Amino acid sequence: MRTEKLESIYIDVEKDICQLNGEEIGSNTSELHLDYENGEWSLQVTQDRILATHSDE
Repeated sequence: MRTEKLESIYIDVEKDICQLNGEEIGSNTSELHLDYENGEWSLQVTQDRILATHSDE
């Protein structure tokens, strides 16, 4: 698992907007876990990836 810098998170439920560091969070994102501990923020992002021996294209 790689660690990236958390700069910003923006969520607007009414407008269906969810951005992480200024970029849209992809539709393959299934979970976000935002934590604040000892003065530090962390965000765990769970994304789904599908691998297959054939292509859907």
